Parts: sequence; structure tokens; C-alpha cells
Amino acid sequence: MLSVIVPVYKAEKYIHECVDSLIAAKTENFEIILVNDGSPDKCGKICDEYAEKYDYIKAIHQENAGVVCARRRGIREATGDYVTFVDSDDSIKPDMYTKMLSLAKKYRADSVMCDILKTETKLSNHIKEGFYDKASMVEKVYPVMMFDFKRETPAVIPSLCNKIIKKELIEKVIFDVDEKIVFGEDALCTYPVMLDSERIYVLKDALYIYRENPESVTNIYDEKLLKRFVLLYREFKKQFDLRGVNLDEQLKGYIARFSLNCIKKELFLNKSVSLKKRLTRISNYINTVEIEESFKILTEKSINKNTLAKSKLIKQKHIFILFLTYIIKESFKKIKGRDYEKQSFSDKT
Repeated sequence: MLSVIVPVYKAEKYIHECVDSLIAAKTENFEIILVNDGSPDKCGKICDEYAEKYDYIKAIHQENAGVVCARRRGIREATGDYVTFVDSDDSIKPDMYTKMLSLAKKYRADSVMCDILKTETKLSNHIKEGFYDKASMVEKVYPVMMFDFKRETPAVIPSLCNKIIKKELIEKVIFDVDEKIVFGEDALCTYPVMLDSERIYVLKDALYIYRENPESVTNIYDEKLLKRFVLLYREFKKQFDLRGVNLDEQLKGYIARFSLNCIKKELFLNKSVSLKKRLTRISNYINTVEIEESFKILTEKSINKNTLAKSKLIKQKHIFILFLTYIIKESFKKIKGRDYEKQSFSDKT
């Protein structure tokens, strides 16, 4: 059986499209678990309506506790051999689970993953399609799994939503994830699961459809994000140490690369404090031992000129210069855009 767990929160506009896509992808021995995480809109009522109409859909309600707790609640209710997750503002293609379960059965895989479609762009796992046993995972997957320095991105997409995973493997990890983690919680499960797996299958079809939602956690400012990123580093380190695996360089590359995004958010999205205070907050963050070491690794290995330049400024503690660099770059973009519009008008006339 496959259990599909959907944490639901403030998704009234999208929940019908999401659940309807899951219903269209129904296979034999299939259940959908909708976990209403204290959503203040009509999501709870909508979940109940689906549960009343379909006997393979369960609706569970809890006070708002975040996506990690919602997923845990879903796991406790799940009866499937395999588990997967879907965000309530996303959807899937009709053949997603049929294909993935077929491969899981054929290869006795602990996990099967596919690619993701994001506004007509394909997000790919940067690993060749096919079956991997433990030996081939050690050789070809683990060295770039969390962070491939050549591409400056994880070779295995961190998301849990593009994977079906043996229930006992995800159970082993998800109940050990710190509930304070709100950015990187998928990765904290995905990579330990990969390390615990004996057999996986990589499917290159883009079967999961990701929606760019401006109200999602990844697109809004979180004043605690910098502190949480330090916590994320330490949680990863704990998981890897438990498994006796040294992924220190990949971990540092991952943390430094995504820290650039966090620092940019702090500079431009934090409107509640002065620029001086924002610069101080960032300085305190990059002076943390883990973050300092991470940027040192990125400056040594980065091959992208833009990333290298930004990383060096951070390593040298020149945060204000980094701020000016972003300002100048945005100004050039606007000028270039205006020039392009003038040229387009000229061509038409």
C-alpha cells in the first residue's frame, strides 16, 4: 500500500486541485491522509468533504504545529508499506504513483524518486536514470548527493514530495527532526533516508508539479531564519555522525550556498529594523563557527564567479559591500530592461 500524506495549511485556493490530482492518480492499495494543521480558512471543511466522499481518504485535524508535526501525525495514521508527501498547493501527474510503485516492486527499492516540474522548468536529480544498489550508491550517489560543487546544487533534490519511501525508513528519521526547523526539513529526512537505503531507483520523468506560491515559507521573511540555519547545520551533523558518515564538505557547501539566499533575504526583506541592525545580525551569523567554516569551503571549491565573489565578501566580512553589489546589480537589470523595451518598440515601429 501507498500512503500519501498532505499537510494542509492556508491552501484554500489550491487544495481542490491538489487532492483531485491525487484522486486521478489512485492505484490499488492506496490511501490519502489530509492533515489539517489548524488552517484558519475553509481547508478543514474541504478535507472533511473529501473524506466523506471517498473511503480511501482520511481527514485529520490538529492545532497548528507546523509541517514537521503534520507529517508525523500523518505517518502515525499511515498503513502503507510506502509513504510519500504532497504539499497542499502542489499537484501531481496521473501516472506518477503507478510508475513509481511499479519500479519499487520490480527492483525491491527502498525509495524511488522522480524529477519535478516547476512553472514549465524541469528540476532534475543530477544522477543518471536507473537502479542503484548500495555499492553503486556509495560510488555514484553519496559523493554528490547533498551538494555537487560543480553544479552548486544537490545532486539529489532535497524534497520528500518527489519520492516514495519505505515507511520504516522515513519513520526512523522524521521523528528525530527538530520541530524548530522550518527551512530544510525535507533535506533533513531525505539524505539520512538515502544513507539508510540499500536500493533506490532514479526516474527522470517530471511527475510532481510544484507551484510557486508567494505565501509559502520559502518566499517570506523569517526573522529567526539565520539562527535556524545554524540549527539546521547541527542537526545534519548529528544525523551523519549517527550513521558514521563523513559528509562535512558537502554539508558546508550546502549550508554556505543556501546561506547566500538567507543573507539576501535579511538585507532586503527585513523592513522592521535599520540597515545597520541588519548588517549586525548578518555579521553575528557569519561569525558562527559552522557558517565561517562553510564559506571557507565554498570559496575554495566554487567555480561560479558570482558565487565565488559573494562568498569572498562574506568570508572577509564585507557585508555592506555585498549589499551595494546587490543594489548595483538590480539597477543594471532595470536599465537593461528599459533599453530592451525601447529597442522592442523601435523594432515594431
